Amino acid sequence: MYEVIIIGGGHGGVEAAAAASRLGLTVAIVTLEKGALAKLSCNPAMGGTAKGQLIKEIDALGGLMPIATDMSAIQYRMLNRSKGPAVWSPRAQVDRDTYTHSIDSLIEERYKNIDIIEDEIVSLVTKNGHISGIVCAGRESPILTGAAIICSGTFLRGLVHIGENNWASGRYHEKASNSLSDSLAQLGFPLRRFKTGTPPRIVKETVNLDVLEIQETEVEEWFFARETKNRLLPQLPCWRTYTNQKTHELINSRINESPLFNGTIQSVGPRYCPSIEDKVVRFPHRERHPIVLEPEGIDHPWLYLNGFSSSLPEKVQTKALRTLPGCSEAEIGRPGYAVEYDVVPAVELLTTLESRRLPGLYFAGQISGTSGYEEAACLGLVAGANAALKIKNEAPVLFKRNDGYIGVLIDDLVTLDPDEPYRMFTSRAEYRLLLRQDNAEERLGEIAFKAGLIDKDRIDSIRERLSAKNAWVKRIHEVRLPRGKILPSDPEPDKVESAAHLLKRPEINLQQLLDALDGSLSDGLVYDSEVLKAAEIEIVYEGYLDRQHREINRLKAQENRNIPGNFDYGQIPALSAESRYRLNLHLPTTLGQASRLAGVTPSDLAILLVYLKKWEEERYLQKNDRQQEQIRTKA
Repeated sequence: MYEVIIIGGGHGGVEAAAAASRLGLTVAIVTLEKGALAKLSCNPAMGGTAKGQLIKEIDALGGLMPIATDMSAIQYRMLNRSKGPAVWSPRAQVDRDTYTHSIDSLIEERYKNIDIIEDEIVSLVTKNGHISGIVCAGRESPILTGAAIICSGTFLRGLVHIGENNWASGRYHEKASNSLSDSLAQLGFPLRRFKTGTPPRIVKETVNLDVLEIQETEVEEWFFARETKNRLLPQLPCWRTYTNQKTHELINSRINESPLFNGTIQSVGPRYCPSIEDKVVRFPHRERHPIVLEPEGIDHPWLYLNGFSSSLPEKVQTKALRTLPGCSEAEIGRPGYAVEYDVVPAVELLTTLESRRLPGLYFAGQISGTSGYEEAACLGLVAGANAALKIKNEAPVLFKRNDGYIGVLIDDLVTLDPDEPYRMFTSRAEYRLLLRQDNAEERLGEIAFKAGLIDKDRIDSIRERLSAKNAWVKRIHEVRLPRGKILPSDPEPDKVESAAHLLKRPEINLQQLLDALDGSLSDGLVYDSEVLKAAEIEIVYEGYLDRQHREINRLKAQENRNIPGNFDYGQIPALSAESRYRLNLHLPTTLGQASRLAGVTPSDLAILLVYLKKWEEERYLQKNDRQQEQIRTKA
């Protein structure tokens, strides 16, 4: 018996296992292939817009992905530097094989209570309406458990497509899992079909890289994991090229051979990550589309063709590829393909990621409707932590939208019930200036420590850095100096202002203030570049930050107003039919969740609030009547 069993060894699975292990439970990962833990199914990169924020939050919660990313990184870039810090997003190219080896070594060295079982799970075992075990194809008797987490990726009835060819596979020529889908259906779970895809890999030595735009790593050193101190691998470039009219004409002429367009694929794919066929058809007036050639690893012979996802026949992919600058003689190492797979709608889940239908069963990653390594990893971490906390009879770890992108992700999934693979964007977070990549530990450290996901040394370190930042903010507000000392050409050079007020001017930064004050500004304070950046951001944007804090406090009353689980929406005739349907389908636990449901209008919320107050008043009167009756009975 294992206290927690993880079904699937992808990014969600390993984070779920590690989280439950950190909470002291015995854990098993059951996977089809031991050597494929946290395999990079698609691009050899981690992070990016909003996804980088997710990795920093995983680090604040003690996860593996940030550490493995730094161990295998071969290029670092901070995206959106030309914009404000709310959308700065870290991204790293990684060596594909080194990343998986890093995950293996981290689990082996740090998580002694995790067993890895190579087998296929064919069904779930229940007892008294609760998950109680799993049945594996290679074992006669079930493996018992107190909780199970399904992190199956694209393997549930996975079907790969390349042109007119298709075959059962979770990844390119890797065995699909069909029986588990049947077991879920027998337990009453509704199943949907989603689709995703990946580009071809091309042989590096067949590409003329000299004629392409080169993209080097950033000189400034920063890392995803708090524990990382140095870059460990050589840094490699990427290269950029573009499609052209020849590319588009060729694809249009062969579009009927794409399973996406000839009716072979019926399932829903991600709009935000279209195939090259989609791009050409949906954007006919675009003269070109950018393509980035990314190294698969330090000594790997292939390049990943980012932006060229395709399920066209391999020969057509090759012809289209050779219309790109620098690729006239390029050879494909492995063709691009599309894959269809089963998904359990996220409306089936609580905010803990536990199933509403079957207690003790949790879902994380692509099976719950997301897309991407980072989304899967943070969901796995939350599911693993909550499964362990439930077994220990402790309160679950929950994340609000103003806590982090993890909170936004979970709330969007269980509330909006996406009808396509969900991907995180900074635009999905209404409080993104508060949810920056640089302050993830500050936001989530105490939550992680309370849940047992990080230890005392880690939280002490977080508290020390927060204290140091606050001391800098206080000092910068207190120090006053004449304008002329920092702005020699100012028309009022003798006018005295606080250093904080001067810092808010766009032409001034904190280093200029430090230089102008000859170091006196930092007397007695911790001088750390990361702490200084955090203090500078807080002061420069404090007006906007204060406004977001006020908005959060204003909305808390609505956000946290509970809706009873047995509340009868049928008693509210004034609700629209669409609103009543959505409310009964999703069963939101708070008025805030109800407000984000598609089809629930502001007028519906106002009506619902009136009936909630009426319902509460009736319950209060009933309780009061019972108390009075008890008093009369005693008398």
